[in-house]
Order: sequence, then structure tokens, then C-alpha cells
Amino acid sequence: MWLSILIGVAATTFLVSCDTSAGSLGSDVLPADDLVGLAYSDTFSLSLQTVRVDSINTYNASRQLFGNYVDPLFGTITAKTFTQVFPRSGLNFGKASELIFDSLVLKLRIESAYGRVDQPQTLRVHTITGDWPDTTILYSSSELGYDPKDLAKGKVLDLSTSTVNSIVRLRLDDQLGKDILFGDSATLADRNLFITQVLKGIVLETDPVPFLSREPGAIFSMVGNLSDSLLILYYQKFDAATQTYLRFREPFLLTSSTPRYHTLSRRSFEGTLINQAISSPDTSTQYEFISSGLLTKTWVQFPTLNFDEPTLVAKAELILPIDPSTMGSNDRYFPPFEILALRADETGTELLEDGFGLSVSSSSTALTYDSDRQAYVIPITGYMQRLFNGSIVGDNGFLVVPSDARSSIRRVVLCGTHHPNPDLRPRLELTTGSVPR
Repeated sequence: MWLSILIGVAATTFLVSCDTSAGSLGSDVLPADDLVGLAYSDTFSLSLQTVRVDSINTYNASRQLFGNYVDPLFGTITAKTFTQVFPRSGLNFGKASELIFDSLVLKLRIESAYGRVDQPQTLRVHTITGDWPDTTILYSSSELGYDPKDLAKGKVLDLSTSTVNSIVRLRLDDQLGKDILFGDSATLADRNLFITQVLKGIVLETDPVPFLSREPGAIFSMVGNLSDSLLILYYQKFDAATQTYLRFREPFLLTSSTPRYHTLSRRSFEGTLINQAISSPDTSTQYEFISSGLLTKTWVQFPTLNFDEPTLVAKAELILPIDPSTMGSNDRYFPPFEILALRADETGTELLEDGFGLSVSSSSTALTYDSDRQAYVIPITGYMQRLFNGSIVGDNGFLVVPSDARSSIRRVVLCGTHHPNPDLRPRLELTTGSVPR
């Protein structure tokens, strides 16, 4: 006989109804002959907890971030990009007496932005002075030393009249270009010597944004490839055959195959919603938070479920509504497009591989935000069945994290288990039955 599973404490309101059209019934779990008399349970009581992570590894992330913005709920967010600059193999300009310097230009592909894109920001470019670590792990809290001199001379980055996914060109200080063009030929030809003695790399950052508008500023995302993000040296070289100077350009790889990472920091968040919710027991169950970059995760647990009773799970979905009032004006703080649901250990950290895989979702791909329902819907039928049949022992729930945590700065405020609007509280929807004896 099919039975309903009641999630929550005794005081929790729940609805139970017979439902033979609950959607996909998990045919991999239940034999077709058993799809009779299914019972459906829908409650609003779960255990959710926000987990903050100090920093994450952003080394060679698919996108690099820089910029500033002021989020009234999350504080002031700042990002900087650190990247090495690679010359071509065997670089040789020829005799210094036959060369004329023209200009040094930084070309950037700005793929996207998060925040108020239409507010100009002052872009700064610096040379790295610290030694680049010999590692593939560089955390978002790590800083390399750099020269405070601004090579871009206060260039204003203004995307207000263009679409994002634009090419930006900045002429840099001439002296750096001359140091490269007229440098020692043996040093220029050796990539290792170039990145340790000529140019260790560059830093991209912007000045703090002023409050010229509501929710000012943005974080910009840069994607590199061989043609779109480069450092380009323009020069002239004497041609003996024509007895004239011919124009040349020498590109240097910037983000395509060069070591790179970005830093992220949050400040001025005293009194913000995220600070109040994490530090105040009265607020901590009203809201939960997910954000990439400055990583926050939501830890989901089912403390009241009894997994000792053999149960067949026909369908299980976790519904996590967002608080629509927290998306900012014009929905500028749009939630992460995709999230992952990963099993947790007893400390609220992603569990190491144990044979069942880390993902708790029955979907093989990242879970997409449902803008119509303004919620994330996580299918967990197989995961719940493994809990009930004892395949997973000592389960600690799972973590909901952005799929692009290393390369974006998106955030979302989820409605907590005690959100002021009961209709927006998270819920677990189960269609279950007892195991025939």
C-alpha cells in the first residue's frame, strides 16, 4: 500500500492528496505495476543554512573579473584581474637603431557585466612587481605586489552607449612599450626571462564607484582568446630594400594561455541583509544566500525524515523559491543561471567521491533557474531513494552552489524556512509508497 511521507515537525502544516499524475514517476525506481494509489506530500519544513567560504581558487578560470559595485544587500564588491603576458617564441625586433616606437595598446574583450553597466568606471592598469607563484592554485584572497603607477592614465571605461561583449582599447604608458621594443634581444627571445625581467604581468582594476545613481557600479567579465584580448606593440622598422620605415605590430598573449587569476573582496557590508541573516538567529531562517565568486552556499538537510522505514520514492523535487524583492532595480542582480546540488559532509563541505557521485540531482547537467516560477527546482528522486534503501549511510544533506562559482559574481537571496511569506518558503515534494512485505 502506498503511504505519504510527512516532512517536518508536528506543528508544520502539510497537505496530502492522492495524485496519479505527479509527473515523471521515476521508472528506474518503481516497477510499472506498482504505480497505483500513489500518495503525495507537500510541506514547507526543511533545514537550510548559509555557508560562507573565505576564498576559492580562481587560477585560469574561464573568465576573469574586475570592477566595483555597491550591492545594498551584499555590500561593496571589488574584483581585480592578475595576468601574465606572453611573447611569441624567439621574439626578436632587430637592431635598436633601425626601430621607431609607435604605441603600446591593451585590447580587451569585455564579454559581460553584472550590476549597473551604464555607469562609467575609471580603469587602472598596473605592472606586477611580485614574483608569480609556481602553482596552479591561486585564491581569490591572494594578492601579488604591483606598481601603483597607472599605465592607462585614468582611462574611463564607458559601456553606456554600446552593448556588452565589446572590444575596449587602451593606450598604455609609452615607457613600458619602449622598454620592450628596445630591450635586450636575448632576454626578449626567452619567454622565462621576459616574464621575470621585462614584464611579470599586469593588473586590471577600477576605482571605487561613486554614488551617482542607485546601486552603482558593475563587475566586468573578460574572456581571452588569440584575437580578442591582447597587449599589442606598434612600431616601425627600417627596410633596407625600400629605404623606408615600415609599420609592424607585435601581439602578446594576455589571457588565452597565460597564467591568470582574479581577486575578490567584500567591504562595507555591516548592516546589510547578508550580514544580519548570518549573524542574527532571528533572521537566519528567513533568508538563505547563494553567490559565486565571494562564495556562499546553502546547505540543505532533512533532519525529520525517518530513513529507517523502507520506502519507494516515485518522485522527489526540492523547490527553492527566491525572494523577488531582492533582485535590485530592473532585476539587475539576476540570479545565477545554473546551480549544482552536491552532497555534503558533516561540516557542510562538498563530500569526496564515494561511488555514488557528488551530484544529488537526477539531472546530468547543471540545474537552470526557472524564471517563470522564480525558483530553482532540483530533481532528487534517485538520491532520496538511496537514502531510504540504505545505500547512503549517515547522510548530511547537500549543498546548493552556482555552477560557475569561479568565473562570475552572481548572487541570489533564497526564501528561508521562516520567510515572512509562507507561500515562498522552500519545500520538498515527495510521491512515495511503502515497500510491499
